[in-house]
Amino acid sequence: MILPSGFKKNIVSQWGQTSWEQLENAIQKPPATSVRLHPIKQKFVTLEGSPVPWCPFGLYLSERPVFTLDPSFHGGGYYVQEAASMFLWFVLEKLTGSNKEITVLDLCAAPGGKSSLIASFLDHHGLLVSNEVIKNRAYILKSNIEKSGYHNVVVTQNDPKDFQNVPEFFDIILVDAPCSGEGMFRKDPASIHEWSEDNVELCSARQKRIVADVLPALKNGGYLLYSTCTYNDFENIDNIVWASDHLPLENVALDIPDFYNVLPIHKKGKTGYQFAPHLQNSEGLFFSVLQKQQKQESGKIKTTKSFVKVPNKSIPVLKKYSDSTMEPVYFFDPNEEVHLFPAPYFELVNVLYNKCRIIYCGINMGRLIKEELIPNHSLALYILLSGYLQKLDLPLVQSLEFLQKSLNDVSSDEKGWLLITYRNLGLGWVKNLGNRVNNYLPNEAKIRMDIHKNMDKEFM
Repeated sequence: MILPSGFKKNIVSQWGQTSWEQLENAIQKPPATSVRLHPIKQKFVTLEGSPVPWCPFGLYLSERPVFTLDPSFHGGGYYVQEAASMFLWFVLEKLTGSNKEITVLDLCAAPGGKSSLIASFLDHHGLLVSNEVIKNRAYILKSNIEKSGYHNVVVTQNDPKDFQNVPEFFDIILVDAPCSGEGMFRKDPASIHEWSEDNVELCSARQKRIVADVLPALKNGGYLLYSTCTYNDFENIDNIVWASDHLPLENVALDIPDFYNVLPIHKKGKTGYQFAPHLQNSEGLFFSVLQKQQKQESGKIKTTKSFVKVPNKSIPVLKKYSDSTMEPVYFFDPNEEVHLFPAPYFELVNVLYNKCRIIYCGINMGRLIKEELIPNHSLALYILLSGYLQKLDLPLVQSLEFLQKSLNDVSSDEKGWLLITYRNLGLGWVKNLGNRVNNYLPNEAKIRMDIHKNMDKEFM
């Protein structure tokens, strides 16, 4: 694997020749495989591995399985994520302590790894807004948020500048900025050919613009978490210095255990933290924390529309689907689908409804027709789904056939709506008509792999 000469020049000037040789050698080796277990759904997962030190639910696997052939992957039992990215859990613990009643924006969130980590960290408390400006990536994000099964998450599709319409709204904003991707060279060799010094310069300018555009949405005293999957100073510590010099932001240092082996990057009194494959068993990541030091005149945000709440007469039908101890609010979206959402944050969601493009909100329960709920796929993945629903637990092959949409009948005396589960983990819905079943798995969630052929290879 031949690395770009400009990339080498940057690393040698930043870290020295010895560190360059260590990094170059590490990039030649196979990438590590790591997953983050879902705090609640992990009880349905059989994966085993060694712990990721900075995240209590992170695991290094000794080898990479075919995740497509594991129904618990499709049900959200775990998320395949770079170990370095899980450092976000450690940072959130340091900054928030025990207070989880906070508002968080993951600005550049697709495909959803860091957002699903934040959702797990909040554990149904607070409000998470996961945003992605590119439409097709926003819907990939939506799918991964659905799998996580939390009811306090909103997915939006907006440009960073749009969030200026909700000034001083968020306690924490994560900017996992689009970058030149040097940290992915080992995992994705094709990215090497896309690298150029011009692209590094372009990315650095874009990152500055993103931070400046979204900053008005951060509360005074709130934290802006900045990260990239790259190594060069231009996109990393130089941007932290720039933000501290040109914006009302102050760099915050973190007390990180030595055994994490994180490389501190210092420049002009500012600090960031670097992960790299020669330092940890991970890919590349840069992370730094900034705190806002300016109070804005925001006032009350004007709204002209609101989600319509479900009539009281229909709520008993909906309540039987949830084991939540809280009192949620049930409301209709513009397509007349019913959503479940934590009541304390309903007013904030209405603000977002007025100012942002929402593509997913809370738990989409489905459509009410004559006081019967036609369940949505999102509801099947909900963590707090009622234990009293009709369920059908399928073995491995049949579960995969369901996920492939090739399952035509089931052995059950129960008619009507059945929640299909694998080891009691919800996968989706079928309607059992007796002589056949209708599979309501969305096409975008369908397995397209030849499962029987690949199972023979995987388990032979």
